[in-house]
Amino acid sequence: MLDMPVSRIRRKGFLQFKQHWKVLVPLVLLQIVLANAGGSLLSLMPSSLATIGIFLAIPLEVGLCIAVLKTARGGRAEVSDLFFPYKAYFFKAIGLNCLIALFVILWSLTGVIPGAIFLGIIAGGGAKGSAAFIFFAVLIIVLMLIPTVIAVYRYSQALYVFVDNPELKVKECIEKSKELTLDNKKKLFFLDLSFIGWGLAAAEIGRAHV
Repeated sequence: MLDMPVSRIRRKGFLQFKQHWKVLVPLVLLQIVLANAGGSLLSLMPSSLATIGIFLAIPLEVGLCIAVLKTARGGRAEVSDLFFPYKAYFFKAIGLNCLIALFVILWSLTGVIPGAIFLGIIAGGGAKGSAAFIFFAVLIIVLMLIPTVIAVYRYSQALYVFVDNPELKVKECIEKSKELTLDNKKKLFFLDLSFIGWGLAAAEIGRAHV
């Protein structure tokens, strides 16, 4: 599918959504509500229990990937798909998500550290508060985010690789994601931009139901 133009992928996605929205929308909302409700409860817990709770919520994302892939391939998603990772590969799902998060953080440091240094330099130049300072500060902050965005897309397919090939090791799923996105990060970025309104609407509806 990554060989298709963005417009064609979008049309294909809308067509599948039109055919299966009655199943997919409740599943997505359920995943969002459970995640947000869990976050609200975790804020009331001791830090040790909160950490455990975060790990317990991670497999929901893998379950949603299962449901989405099943639908994209002509199958019918079910509520049980959302909770399947708890039964089948709970610890592997957590390990994969944690490793992805670690790699994204490490990549982000390649932008954050130099950016913080440059911000300190221009702040110490005596122009703090001026239009030039604000311009360069905003520019530096944007540049700081670039490595993070690259990393997010670099590992964005790891969960789908894992769902398709649960026998693979966590590191192998990440390596496969790097291969799949090697020349497709830009396409994935613009594809996500075309669906950003849907994502924001779903998140808002999910928060409203918590």
